[in-house]
Amino acid sequence: MLKTVLNLNAASCVFFGVIFVMFDRVVSAFIGTVPEIVIITLGTILIVNGLLLILVARQENPKRSHVMTFVIGDFAWVGLTIILLILGI
Repeated sequence: MLKTVLNLNAASCVFFGVIFVMFDRVVSAFIGTVPEIVIITLGTILIVNGLLLILVARQENPKRSHVMTFVIGDFAWVGLTIILLILGI
């Protein structure tokens, strides 16, 4: 189950990362006033994060500390997204 979740998270990260990098202008226009370089940077981070998730998911017994790093990162991503939405940024 854990490996499935890690792989799905990885797929999501890589998918959206590629969209952010390849279609930075479209994403920037959709979001609003976010500079394109920010979208490209976020996309790159998402791709790297997704690749790291794949590496961890391929381990026979993923280390708890590695998994928790991704959990904390995802929690922070969602939390910051909610804050930005509330602030209208």
